[in-house]
Amino acid sequence: MVERILALSLEHPSWGCCRLAALLKLEGTPDSSPTVQGILTKHGMATKDDRLLKFK
Repeated sequence: MVERILALSLEHPSWGCCRLAALLKLEGTPDSSPTVQGILTKHGMATKDDRLLKFK
């Protein structure tokens, strides 16, 4: 699940935790937005700018 959240956030760096959580719910993995935000924060990808910097 963590790998999927990180992959999605890199595919769509402008999406926030609510949008990522909604997509995961549609895929059958119901995770709350605070859980998604916590995972992103733990991996240094909490903000859109953090995610965009991963491309460089």
